[in-house]
Amino acid sequence: VATSGQSEINLRYGEMTEIADAVITIKNVVRVKAKRRNKVATFMSKPIFGDNASAMHTHQSIWKNETNIMYDPNDKSQISQTARYYIGGLLEHSAALCAITNPTTNSYKRLVPNFEAPVNVCWGIGNRSAAIRVPMYLRNQEKSKRIEYRVPDPTANIYLLESALLLAGLDGISKKIDPGDPIEQNVYKMSTEEKRKHKIGTLPTSLKSALDALQSDRGFLENVFTGDFLDAYTQLKFQEHQAFAQTPTAWEVSMYADA
Repeated sequence: VATSGQSEINLRYGEMTEIADAVITIKNVVRVKAKRRNKVATFMSKPIFGDNASAMHTHQSIWKNETNIMYDPNDKSQISQTARYYIGGLLEHSAALCAITNPTTNSYKRLVPNFEAPVNVCWGIGNRSAAIRVPMYLRNQEKSKRIEYRVPDPTANIYLLESALLLAGLDGISKKIDPGDPIEQNVYKMSTEEKRKHKIGTLPTSLKSALDALQSDRGFLENVFTGDFLDAYTQLKFQEHQAFAQTPTAWEVSMYADA
């Protein structure tokens, strides 16, 4: 939780399109309400240096014939093997997903250590230091069993984001991708050696590196996202990165003007 008027908005669960529409509505309403009060509302990921950023944690569950197939009452954590494979898909494609879930140059000012950002590619039961958390508020509740993907931020196109996450998860189910054991420790406090032992990777540190990852790992998206769309999307985002990289900033002027 940050300072400077940051607020958290939670949405009641629903189907994908319903939730995506609600996200757009909420963002528009917040902006209009703020403007009427001579305020500015921003959904920028990291508007304030040195403070915690804004995220768009995305909770997901999969239902078939009115049954939550992520739920297993006999599992210690009450999470099914299907859910584990889904998690495996998200972790496997997490770098490429960042190009969609964290699509701006500013996004990567959030994805840095020590600001409660999920930079560690792993999953855990109730573990907020992991990229994927399995909430454990209620036991023996099929309806509430879900996973939380903590990486996205509010600058993402919610329709693309939801689609990409689903495709990554379904790829994990199809290929039975093992996510490994859940991490119980606070990953923020783990040493480099401990992370290496548990095979915990890190997310891309720039928009360019995320786009590079997408270019080399986009096959899981191509049943829904056309090749032409992915080409155009990456080209547009590379142009954004290039413009950012070539534009002098106020910080650079303050640091180097007297060089």
